[in-house]
Amino acid sequence: MWIDSHCHLNHKNIAPIGSPSEIIAAARAQNVEAMLTINVEIASEFETIAAIASAHDNIWCSLGTHPNHASAKAEKALSAAEIIATTKTNDRIIAIGETGLDYHYDFATIPDQKASFIKHLEVCAETGLPVIIHSRDADEDMAAMLRDHGAGKDFMGVMHCFSSGAKLAEEALDMVFH
Repeated sequence: MWIDSHCHLNHKNIAPIGSPSEIIAAARAQNVEAMLTINVEIASEFETIAAIASAHDNIWCSLGTHPNHASAKAEKALSAAEIIATTKTNDRIIAIGETGLDYHYDFATIPDQKASFIKHLEVCAETGLPVIIHSRDADEDMAAMLRDHGAGKDFMGVMHCFSSGAKLAEEALDMVFH
């Protein structure tokens, strides 16, 4: 049995392949028994991925803002309390993210990325849900923020996008990350 722990069943680029239901059926035919479809913009896409997850017994979803969307007005307006409330109303949400820091691109300001990431880490600490982290070219800040905000004590998660070196990998492993 296989589990796809990170997919984007709502992504516009999968439309030529098929509908989410067709992709899920094709995955099941290849022994992929469950999937986690990842949220990258709460305001604009969460309802869609939540509907996909709710329509299929083997699909779950995350809730979060990708660092490249951290400067979006609607994402900045969401409070940790609002995100926490959403997690309590939808039992298909099993993780927070994809969130983190991406200094490779300049789609969002570094202060906005940090504020968004802290907000998501607060949600993880409050809800006990794991975090899905996108970390690109931000090793020192990533390690410091994880240490400063309770990683390994208050929550754990997965380093999803990881273009970093051994030092951050070792620190993440020490903090109970995958």
